[in-house]
Amino acid sequence: MRKLVGQVEADLYRPNPKYLDAFFFPNKENVKKIVKYISMAKKELKICVFNLTNDDLAAAVLDRHKAGVIVQVITDDECMNNPGSDI
Repeated sequence: MRKLVGQVEADLYRPNPKYLDAFFFPNKENVKKIVKYISMAKKELKICVFNLTNDDLAAAVLDRHKAGVIVQVITDDECMNNPGSDI
């Protein structure tokens, strides 16, 4: 049992992502790269963003959800209360 708990802790505190990249925006080529990464999700997709306003990225996330992938999005809920927010 301790070994299993140790493995879960290691995975939780020191994740080993299959893909690790950095992107700068605005840049259409980087949007295409992220859409490609999102479309590769088969079991689980976890995203943490300030807000999600790009239609291509939102469509890619929704597509994965419709394909049965477990999708979790962490975002700034205060952003939704800002005047002029279109979220």
